[in-house]
Amino acid sequence: MSKSMEVTEQEVGSTPQDAVYAYLNKKYPAESAEGFRQGLYAAAWDIADTLYSLIKIREKYQNSPRMTKHFQLPPLAGPVMREAWEGCHPGTKNIVIRALQDAAPGRYPCGKTLADMVEEVTMLQGFFTPQELQQSDQLSGCTLYRGCSSKEGNTEKGKLGFSWTLDKGIAEAFARLQKGVVLVATLPPRSGAVWLDSGEDTGESEVIWPRSDVTFVTSRSTVYSEGETRFQGRKQITPAAARASMRMRAA
Repeated sequence: MSKSMEVTEQEVGSTPQDAVYAYLNKKYPAESAEGFRQGLYAAAWDIADTLYSLIKIREKYQNSPRMTKHFQLPPLAGPVMREAWEGCHPGTKNIVIRALQDAAPGRYPCGKTLADMVEEVTMLQGFFTPQELQQSDQLSGCTLYRGCSSKEGNTEKGKLGFSWTLDKGIAEAFARLQKGVVLVATLPPRSGAVWLDSGEDTGESEVIWPRSDVTFVTSRSTVYSEGETRFQGRKQITPAAARASMRMRAA
């Protein structure tokens, strides 16, 4: 990364979001001028493209320093991809997923799958906070919900989307946007799923579950068009709160 692309702590302010805004405005001024999401997509595409190159070097050349020096992820790769993950409108395609697919049309490197690539992204430093990882240790055994299209929800085999929630109402709202269904699953041990602290402003209680599969689905239900489609102002559910609720129901 050249000196002109670097963003120092003094320049970016005190929060990860401040840093991302400063980075996008500096490195992607044209795209960012069109809108924050356009800047996020441009940055996410570049990060995905570099990540693919690094994976090829890792798999084929055992992380040869001679090779990796030509491909460096920006220091803010994790926070940028986190903003991109959460930066799409409800009911629209996830910016990170779009970037991963567009940067590798047709095939992912070294036999990787989209689920593999989502895991690679979530392992970038700064994507999750230590508090989120700590909370996520309590996810095993929790009930998760996913609001999705009828086509995805009624499939009998294969992978499912990566975004789930601890809040059934949120899943119903997403399903209602698509005139779809709500899937219910119990999270198995060592699932690799991680909870996102989106704060009380959205309160989606989201869980990223890259290895979700229809075999984990315990039930599915149709959501009718009548009813509330609201994402703002909901009380966030933490994994600790979800487990406490499970214990109360079992008592």
